[in-house]
Amino acid sequence: LDRQVLARTVSSYAGQKLDSTYVNAQRPEYLTAVGEFLLNVAQHTPHGVLLFLPSYGMLSRIMAHWKQCGLWMRIQSVKALFYEESGKDITSNLALFKRTAASKGAIYIAVHRGKLSEGIDFDDTSARAVILLGIPLLPYNDPLVQAKMTYQKTERKAMTGHAWYRLQASRPINQSIGRCIKHKQDYG
Repeated sequence: LDRQVLARTVSSYAGQKLDSTYVNAQRPEYLTAVGEFLLNVAQHTPHGVLLFLPSYGMLSRIMAHWKQCGLWMRIQSVKALFYEESGKDITSNLALFKRTAASKGAIYIAVHRGKLSEGIDFDDTSARAVILLGIPLLPYNDPLVQAKMTYQKTERKAMTGHAWYRLQASRPINQSIGRCIKHKQDYG
């Protein structure tokens, strides 16, 4: 396993803290640092790279900022860029990504709990790196989330409401991490 997986935590890049709290993730400096980090990974990683974000809102902010400041084009000069669109069929885009990743290299920007984060294999050249940005927490003040947490607290003694809430964030992270290692010869 130590020859198949290299795992790292990156807490800052280019002098910017990569703290994905809601307030920090709005800052242009943060969005630029994420793009510069992705560019660096793309330059040093063969074939496919996957970037998972906590929400479609963050995906929209990142794309808009990168296009406005020129990072989108700089990244595309190294690898082709693909991104997940909410509610859209991914079949043809996914096939094109895999072909492009195998030939000249590609990056797919996706969302935790989205279509690409679960059930799709990115084996071999499809994903040599997986980057997870932020923690995909459920909306804490959502009435359904609050109801489930209350239920866990009052009816289910095996797990508290807060433990359930944390578990709901860790499951999609584990799913996203597992996208790249699909057989014993694979690596990422």
